[in-house]
Amino acid sequence: MIRPATVDDLPWLMALATKAYPPETFDHVACHSWFACLLTIPEVLFLRGERAMLVATIKRLPYAPKQICGHLLPISSLGKGAAELLTMTGMALQWARDKGARDFYFSAINGVDLGPLARRFGARRAQRLASAAGE
Repeated sequence: MIRPATVDDLPWLMALATKAYPPETFDHVACHSWFACLLTIPEVLFLRGERAMLVATIKRLPYAPKQICGHLLPISSLGKGAAELLTMTGMALQWARDKGARDFYFSAINGVDLGPLARRFGARRAQRLASAAGE
């Protein structure tokens, strides 16, 4: 069953994140603090299922507050939560649309290619900005 995550879900959310992210990039303390904070922000939708979770945020640019975009960060356990991620993505996109978002961004640093998931919902590749390392 997919539902909004609560503070009581933090142990489960952390267990899933620990499986999903490579140990060399995962910081347990920082992630726990971030998740706990996200659960209190009205501009964030944090969904959980049995095998997947998804964080969606609404971003407003301070210099263009009418330009609203949605940002989705899907996380699943070893690819076993694909069906849940599809449902969650649809729910999150609708939530963001209801809040006025017209553009949506998907991201992940766990090595999972989100292209197929994003394209299933009509996404196109966004321009990649150069990193601080000059990539």
